[in-house]
Amino acid sequence: MSHSVSTVTSCTVASIPYRKIKEMAAYRPNIYLALWWSVLVDESILREWLVGVGRRSADRQVAHFLCEVLARLQAVGIAMEPDYKLPLTQSELADTAGLSHMHVHRVLTTLRKEGLIESKRKGLVVPDPKRLEAFANFDNRYLHLPEISEVSDPPHELSHATRLEFERRFN
Repeated sequence: MSHSVSTVTSCTVASIPYRKIKEMAAYRPNIYLALWWSVLVDESILREWLVGVGRRSADRQVAHFLCEVLARLQAVGIAMEPDYKLPLTQSELADTAGLSHMHVHRVLTTLRKEGLIESKRKGLVVPDPKRLEAFANFDNRYLHLPEISEVSDPPHELSHATRLEFERRFN
């Protein structure tokens, strides 16, 4: 691979041989369509991130990332309120945004002073998500997510859910 992948929390990774994917495509078309959809969404996110690195100022780039995380969490029924856990250190956020640690520190300070974000212990509050989205020029259509009103079941905390709880919720 020409890139690396890391996780913030523990996870299970499974390697699926290509021949198995071909079998699934032939006999389980819904799985094939889900994999294809995932590839298309990944490409869409990649394009948006390339635009962000090349065209957005650092404060808008970080704000855009925070909007994206909030939108993705809301799409799965987590962080339905404007506050959410952001289990990233400033150094990890800097790596994600392609900025120095000190630059991210200054950006977060600026976003706080502007009232766009508030910090909590290991968390973040976005007092007015629409205002942060406007500041970041964030349009979530590139994520191809369901509308928040389409998310079934009342929201509940899944950050420590077991595999069985995830499967019950999303299968």
